[in-house]
Formats: sequence, C-alpha cells, structure tokens
Amino acid sequence: MTVLVPRSIGLPARRRENPPEAPQRRLRRRTVLCLLGFPAAALCAAVLVWFRLPPMAHDTVWAEDGRLFLFGAEQHGLFGATFVPYAGYLQFVPRLIAGAVVQWLPTADWALGMTAGACLVTGVIACVVFVASRDVLTSRTLRVILASVVVLLPLGPRDVLGTPTNLHSLLMWMLFWLLLFTPRTRRGAAAMSLIGLAAALSEIQAVFLLPLMILTARRRDGWMLVSGPAVGVAAQLVVTLLAPRSLPSATQDSPLSIAEGYLINAVVPDLVPQSQVGPFVASGGLIVAIVILALLAGSVAVAWRSTGPRQRLAIVGAAALSVVVWTASVIDNPARFYDYAALSHGQLLHLWLTRYGVVPGMLLIGIALIAGDALLRRLSDHPARRHPLSSNRLRLALGAATAACVVVCLTANYVPTWTRRSSGPSWSQQIPAAQDACSDAPDLRTVILNETLGWHVPVLCGYLRE
Repeated sequence: MTVLVPRSIGLPARRRENPPEAPQRRLRRRTVLCLLGFPAAALCAAVLVWFRLPPMAHDTVWAEDGRLFLFGAEQHGLFGATFVPYAGYLQFVPRLIAGAVVQWLPTADWALGMTAGACLVTGVIACVVFVASRDVLTSRTLRVILASVVVLLPLGPRDVLGTPTNLHSLLMWMLFWLLLFTPRTRRGAAAMSLIGLAAALSEIQAVFLLPLMILTARRRDGWMLVSGPAVGVAAQLVVTLLAPRSLPSATQDSPLSIAEGYLINAVVPDLVPQSQVGPFVASGGLIVAIVILALLAGSVAVAWRSTGPRQRLAIVGAAALSVVVWTASVIDNPARFYDYAALSHGQLLHLWLTRYGVVPGMLLIGIALIAGDALLRRLSDHPARRHPLSSNRLRLALGAATAACVVVCLTANYVPTWTRRSSGPSWSQQIPAAQDACSDAPDLRTVILNETLGWHVPVLCGYLRE
C-alpha cells in the first residue's frame, strides 16, 4: 500500500513502498506450486497421449517392449536388467517401465501397463520442456505450445507415442531443451541433471549434444546441470565400444534420398494426414515442403536481430541437430524403402514413413516458435517511435501467423490416428489360453505370446499361475 504524506504539513511528499516479498516465502510458494502443478500437468498430458491412440494399441505390445524389456524384467526383476545393453546401447527408462509393469501388474495388464507408462513419461517430458524453455521463450503461451509438441506431433502415434521402446526419441527432444536451461538454484540444477542422466542413459544419440553440453558447462554452475547427461553419454559410449552393434548389410541410400526423406518425414506429416502423405508427395508436394522451410527460414531471418545469444544458440542447435539426427538414423539403418529418390510414381503413393522424422520435425517446430516469440517480443522491447507502426504490425502479424500455423499443424491431426499397433494382436486376449497351457503342464516353464512385427514374447509360467 502506498501512503502519500500531504504537503500541507510542510513535508515533501514521500512514497512508502511495501516491503519486498521475502525470498524464502517466494521460494516456498514456487515449490508448492511446482509440487502440485507439475504432476497435474504431466497427468493431463499423459491422458491426451492416451486418447490419441486407438483402443487396440493400448492392449498391444510393441517390438522390443515385449521380447526384450518385458522378458528381461521377468528374468531379472525390477532393476536387474536396467543396465543390460541392447544393440550397442542402453535403454534405461524403457527397462525401468517394464520392470515396474512386471512386478506390480497382473500379466493380462502388461500391455496396458507398458502403454500407460510410456504415456506418463511423455507427460513428464512435456512438463520438463515447459520449464526448461523459459530462458529461450518469453511467452508462456508459446512455452505451452512447445511443451505440447511432444504430445500432439502428427507423426508421433505411428510407432513412438505409447511405446517405451521409442521413448528415447522424446527424451532426446527433452534433453536438447534441458541443456538450454539455467537453473535458479542448485537444487533445481541437481534435479534437472538427474533427469538428463536418465535421458542420456536411454538415448545414444545424446552424443550429438556434446557441443551444447560443453557450452552449457561454461556457464555459471553449468557443470552441475551437465554432469548427469555427460555421465549418461559416457556410459553409452563405453557400452557401444564393449558391445558394438552389428553393422547393417543393406546398401546406403543416396544423398538425394536422404534429403527427400527429410522433407517427407520431418515436414510433410505436419501438413497432411499420414494416409495422404504418399499421394501428396507423388503429386509434387515436396515443392510445398521446400516452400514451408523457406518461409521458416525467412521468419528466422526477420526475427534474428530480436533474438539474444540463448535464442540464437537454440535456433542454430535445433537446425543442426534436426539434420544430423535424421541423417545419422538413416545411414545407421539403411533400407530400400528409405531410397525415396529411386521410387516410382506408384511406389510414392504408398511410401514408407519412419519414426526417424519425429525428432527432426519437433526441432523444426521449436525453431518456428522461437522465431515467433522473438517477433512478438520485439513489439514490447522497442517503443513505436523507433519503428513505424506499419513495421510493428508486420512483425506482429508474422509472429502471430507463425505461432498460429504451428497450432493448426499440431491440432488438425489429433484424432483419428493410425498406429502400427492398430491391428493388434491383443495381449490380454492371449492370457487365458496361456494360463490353461501352464496349468495343464506343471513342468512347463514358459509359454510364447504374440506381439507386433511377428515377434514373440516368452512369458514365465510363474507369472501366469499366480
């Protein structure tokens, strides 16, 4: 409350300002809000992911989720298989989810548990991105949009959302933003460092973030934030040296195919539904994708002078990482259906989309939001007398249009979605027959259940007889 002393008593008017809020009280209030708001927001994001997936996908086990992670948890318990390498790298978070599912849920609910666990982790990732992006984006609205990218990306449900196996892609996205974050307290730095450790222990491509880690470590107390991710990357490198991945025998795709594949998987799925990507590309849609990238580059160029060092680092880092992640993924996993430049018109109509476009696509959207934020912020940072009103309006329109385009791309394809688990097989429907087999043969140790890709999951009868 401001008290004015009237001049009539002979004293100059003075302002008595309210005492500033005690730092401890502000910190306590922020901690309470975080403890209450973070889990609630993560749960809401997880629910949104859950409802993006068709019901059959909830009850279907995907790829390594069953044959590798669930079976490993059956054999070794909750933590026993956590650091067992696979194909030259570690998968910490997926193995942790599988261990919890096997230990705490009935066998019939294992598929639902794996899906729910992946959705919950995705919700946590969204919240971490919202917090970590505060030093890059000034608008809370745009930070919410950025956080929702991991939930709403159109290509996400195909074989990433709801599958612990492919959580590593979303963790890679989160880790990028985490390394751009400046914690206010050492406790916050330690918490983010542990989150970064879990992410790096689940994604070997975190090695591509080493330059960003070095830059972050040079900031004040940055070493604490970087220590967790750095330990995770070091562990991944040790594992891949001791137990290297077998090299693929397929021939490498041409540079033109890699470039076209980037457009097809990172850009086009944000513009049209999955079922229409093939016809869109076959009818010359790559030109539209190139135009979209050119418009994005133009927005970045206009906004560049309004960005600070952190925003410029984020833009350059996201652009480089987007290309590197896509290129490295395709080179390390060559296949004839990635040779897009060699496909005929008829083959383009039914071309193959891959999860390797998820992280590059999210990074492009992040660049668009940074540019939009810079354009909108310029209006408040610079008075109108320095810039013509028409110029301000142009920047405002460009920034608002950029953010609006991102929102439309993210929400237009929320549902219905198609996943590679949409056709099953249902996990729970196989359990009664498996229980009967174990009951009829007391000496039987395991039964085999079906999952996606024609793979099979050994299930110990000890879990089915409980």
